[in-house]
Amino acid sequence: MSTYKTLLTVVAVIGLAASVSVGAVQNIALPNASVENWTSGNCDNWSKVADMTWVYDTNYAQDGSYSMKVYNSSIHHTRDLYQDSVPVTAGALYDGKFYARVAINSGHSYGYIRWYDSSDAYISDSNITTKGGSYPEISAGARYYYESVRAPVNAAKAGFHLRISGRDSARAMNIDDITMNGGAPVTALNEAIETRNAGLEVWNSTTSPKDWSVASGEQHTGSYKSSGASSLQINSGAAYQYYSYGEQIVAGDEYEAKFWARKSATGGHAIANLRWYDEDCEVISTHRILGNTDNGDIWGGTRWYDETLTAPTGATRARFSIEGVESNLTVWVDDVTLTHLTPEPATMVLLGLGGVGLLIRRRRRA
Repeated sequence: MSTYKTLLTVVAVIGLAASVSVGAVQNIALPNASVENWTSGNCDNWSKVADMTWVYDTNYAQDGSYSMKVYNSSIHHTRDLYQDSVPVTAGALYDGKFYARVAINSGHSYGYIRWYDSSDAYISDSNITTKGGSYPEISAGARYYYESVRAPVNAAKAGFHLRISGRDSARAMNIDDITMNGGAPVTALNEAIETRNAGLEVWNSTTSPKDWSVASGEQHTGSYKSSGASSLQINSGAAYQYYSYGEQIVAGDEYEAKFWARKSATGGHAIANLRWYDEDCEVISTHRILGNTDNGDIWGGTRWYDETLTAPTGATRARFSIEGVESNLTVWVDDVTLTHLTPEPATMVLLGLGGVGLLIRRRRRA
């Protein structure tokens, strides 16, 4: 009887492990993040100092009908704009992202995630302007800025914080589409990771694919693509990097990185990589996606590329990139996927049952 109790217990444990399901990336519901709602000239769920001016603007809107146009009364002032806070989990990793457009460089301006404790007392700011532009601050042009940041150990709430300086009415800034994604889960075994905008179908403008960071001049195109209506056209240039948003992975597990690409010529170099990051979002290592080529470059013509890679020790996230696109080349990229290849749960159940069977057989012989 004890043998069968053991069997039932082991099967139950294996079945429970196999049935564990993980959810999608959590999109934190930041209040009025698309700055669409205004009351009596004031942006709902936001606060500012008296001598800062804000208006809703139909120009440069990324999500909805409006962006927020904001500026100081003087280029010599530094002023702050705050979004109402929402609950967060202390110690958790969050992706902060926002869109900003300025015509010229003037002063120093930054976007932050501002952390508060349970009594709404200020703890600290985390700069999320470090990726997307040429500098770790808001610079001339129109683009998304983003960064992965960790909530402090005593954090209970968070909201977006914009600090601007050197921005009078002639140097106004437009902001829009503030997002914060947190609690990114590990994907189930043998399941495709939810790589955001993998098909490059969603664009904030003709030069800005949603959830990607691209260099100025790259563009939406329908000329060459694997599926859907568009792909990313990467024009000639050297050492530009194109990152999808990072996705959470498991160190030591295997993943299949796959993408579709077309290159305009057989000469020159364009390289696809998967970069592994630790929990503090620091690069651990870079693995080239060799695919079906001998030298690891993206070849001339149209084809799929794929590579099975093992996540290194300490890795918690991964990002896809296209790097080193040389002059006189054009590369089109589409349908980027990353799949968790560790044996699927059903296989683990069968292996577990096989082990239990051997155990029962040995006990009977004894």
